[in-house]
Amino acid sequence: RKGSLMIRKAVRALAPGGGKQAANLNTRFYERIAPIYDSLYEDVDAEEAVRQWHLLVTRHAGLPKQGDATLPRLLHLGCGTGRYLDPWATAGFSVTGVDASRTMISRARDLRKTSAWTSRIRLVCCDLSKTCRVLTTGARFDIAVAHLNFLNLFTPAEVSEVLRHLAF
Repeated sequence: RKGSLMIRKAVRALAPGGGKQAANLNTRFYERIAPIYDSLYEDVDAEEAVRQWHLLVTRHAGLPKQGDATLPRLLHLGCGTGRYLDPWATAGFSVTGVDASRTMISRARDLRKTSAWTSRIRLVCCDLSKTCRVLTTGARFDIAVAHLNFLNLFTPAEVSEVLRHLAF
């Protein structure tokens, strides 16, 4: 948490007032650290994290519903290199991972190829500080999750705006 807070403060200092300039700096930052990103979080057990989140999602949102033939649609905001996508798919979700960094999405695509649940995982490169038409057209998502430091990149008002665009 301390590292992500430092990143947020540094980005805000470079782009006072946030907004488009801050979003561009965030994207550039993650483009540059993509090759080492997973090593920064190598001690984080993605499967265990999803197991714990899944308990909350089941308890509070009732997903996935027993006997429902349709998989619930989960949107993973700021999916990065995709470490959490396969565990969510394994847990019974149709997962869409979205990230503004093309390099992160490229790494997530490589990781998706190793999943037994490839057909359940979709990836989208999109800056969530803007309206992403590919995410706002078609079927709605049942739930959205954000792991690690994604939410630290936005002010609370910006998070509300992102969720409003996505109709949550």
